[in-house]
Formats: sequence, C-alpha cells, structure tokens
Amino acid sequence: MLRERQKFDRVIVKAITIYQPWSHAIFHCRPHKDIENRRWPTSYRGWLAIHASAKKVTKPYYEEFTEFYGGIGGDVSKFPAREELLIRAILGVARVIDCVERHKSPWFRGDYGWVLEDPISLPKPIVINGQMRLRDLPTLARWQLFEQIGDRMLAVERRLREV
Repeated sequence: MLRERQKFDRVIVKAITIYQPWSHAIFHCRPHKDIENRRWPTSYRGWLAIHASAKKVTKPYYEEFTEFYGGIGGDVSKFPAREELLIRAILGVARVIDCVERHKSPWFRGDYGWVLEDPISLPKPIVINGQMRLRDLPTLARWQLFEQIGDRMLAVERRLREV
C-alpha cells in the first residue's frame, strides 16, 4: 500500500468545478460526456477531478439539459431528478487528453472543448468547496481520491506507459 501511495504521489491531479447536471453526465450518461466546454483553452493534459458546483439546478436549466440529452440519443428516463443531483462535491476524475476548437462529439458546444477520457466515478463523493478555474487539488482531497480510486487511476497510468 505504501508503494502504491508513493506512485500516486507522482500523479498530477488538477480540479475544476462544473455545474450540474453536466458534471454528472461525465460519469453516468450514455453517450457519456467526453467534452468539457470552456470559454478558454488549456494546455493541461492529465487527471482532472470533476467537482460539482454548489449551485442548485433550476428547473429551466434542468429542462434545457434533458432536452439536449434526449436530442443526442440519451435516455432521459434514466437520468436522476434535479433534486437528486449531488452538489459541492468531487464526483470522480477523468483525463484531459486534448483541447480543441471543433469536435465530432455531440457534447461539444463551446469555444474550446477539453477532450476527456477514462472517467472514473467515486463510490463516495468528496465534499469540498470549488472554483470555476483550473486549480491544484487540496492534499486532503488527494488522499481521499487515492483511498477510493487510486488503484484504478494507477492502472490507467500503467496502461498508458505500455502503449
């Protein structure tokens, strides 16, 4: 366990806050949300902790999302009610592999699309305050990530080294 912890300490994990229901869609929608739309580009490549904003989901915002999701072939009947969407918590991680201005994904809707791969949801979301900018993940949250999904993240890291 100590050796795995030391390996995990070398893994860079940044964090970003995303409004619900978009953050939920990264882990639980089919087709899964493989793009994070932003007004600004990023040169960052690597693990990104996905934090659900503290902002409650309004009915019009939720209806706009479900209409969009249904329009791209998503099963809206399987999507949780807006009151059930977790807020103010890290829901999981995904890897940022690129930043593009155009993409074939139905989720691409912005000026810049951060292309996401290898989403891993947390069994127990980590409650933490967020910020809309890209930032370092606080140490305590990193430890909590490691305890829950560090082995899965390291398995992805090993797979990437083999390619």
